[in-house]
Amino acid sequence: MTFKRNDEIKAGIVAYLKSKTTITALVYNDDPEEIKEVNWQGTGFHYPGIRVRIIKNEPTGNCDKSVYSASILCYSELASSQEADQIAGIIGNILHNRGYESVGVKFTSSISDMIPAIRQDERTWRSEILVNGSAS
Repeated sequence: MTFKRNDEIKAGIVAYLKSKTTITALVYNDDPEEIKEVNWQGTGFHYPGIRVRIIKNEPTGNCDKSVYSASILCYSELASSQEADQIAGIIGNILHNRGYESVGVKFTSSISDMIPAIRQDERTWRSEILVNGSAS
């Protein structure tokens, strides 16, 4: 058996978030395509939007499972940070202490930290959710 690659874990988390209408209803035009990996390099970025980043991917045991840490970034350009924090809170509630399967990967997830919104730049707020779990 082999452990899950970074791209497989990231794709699984992104696909799972896109499958939740409660989450897609929070992004620009209710468009699940506004949920992407953090390093996406397209030309258009709309707010509010969600990005996923893998922080750590550690194979365990016989390399049949990985223990991972991920960051889910929630962006808003409203005058207040409330929208970014609200999106992060909703995602946190959906992911905390959950097991799910997405794109052929079995996940467990728990939230280790909910980082309140900070200014990303002059017009943008960013909240962050730190997730720990396993992927097999």
